[in-house]
Amino acid sequence: MRLSIIPPDKKWKACFLGAILFGVCYLGAGFIGIVSAIPLAQLYPDRVVPFVGWTIWIYVSHYIFIPFAYVVVKKPEDYSAMLYSMLIACIAACVIFISYPTLMYRQPLSNSPADLARSMLYLIDLPTNCFPSLHVALAMLAAFFMYKQNKVWGVLAVFWASLIILSTMTIKQHYFADVIGGAILAVASSAMATRGLRESA
Repeated sequence: MRLSIIPPDKKWKACFLGAILFGVCYLGAGFIGIVSAIPLAQLYPDRVVPFVGWTIWIYVSHYIFIPFAYVVVKKPEDYSAMLYSMLIACIAACVIFISYPTLMYRQPLSNSPADLARSMLYLIDLPTNCFPSLHVALAMLAAFFMYKQNKVWGVLAVFWASLIILSTMTIKQHYFADVIGGAILAVASSAMATRGLRESA
């Protein structure tokens, strides 16, 4: 698989198209699963990590964190690798969402502002798009490439990405198995994208 470096004048257009592809794949996968969703068994971390409703705000900060990574990462070879990595992760995850959907049991909603945010999230985020966690995979990729570009921003990015990853469990949006799957997906997709760019050099 050969991948081309995205020139600076096409960076944001490529990011926009990537975001559209992500939305279509992610939302589409939740509706066209070919088998019934299978509940995952809760592991020890799932039983000891408590539900903390207000961490929904950390969870949704992911949607600012990812675009911000493209602001920080300015080298064409790095933002290209980041974008390709995220697209590979998205496509691979959505194939799994369709062919092997897993089910997450969510916490009841109340009338608090945090739960209002959760209810809005649930409108677009179906409980079957769980394993592997794209929230984890994309946060890890963004933090990795920010760290590679700028150590100061990178340290802050790693810290915030860690909070985002933890929040996937504290709002009971993902199980621990989903987190591990997302981490593996991030490493694999980054390796594939880096190799693809290297082969085209």
